[in-house]
Amino acid sequence: MLKMQVLGEQQKVATFMEGFKSLPQYQILTETKSYNQVLDTEVAFALFEVNQSKTHSMMLQITTMNNKELVLNLDQAQMRKAENGITWIKGKVHDIYW
Repeated sequence: MLKMQVLGEQQKVATFMEGFKSLPQYQILTETKSYNQVLDTEVAFALFEVNQSKTHSMMLQITTMNNKELVLNLDQAQMRKAENGITWIKGKVHDIYW
């Protein structure tokens, strides 16, 4: 388990934490926030652990706007849905012609 403390302007801390939460390799266990009005600083504290997500092979098929199809064979693929409706997919492509 790892611990992280982030100090800074309220909006910048919120933006950082939102981005950090979307990273698939980390799983936030607990998070607390406080705001110091005198220093105009927000303090965010998070306990998180590195997520040892299971990886697998995946075939990703993408259709372009002009109806061309791209097929990627991904090794060590991971997929995670972010809070904003975006799905993150990462993996390795070994095709030397891609």
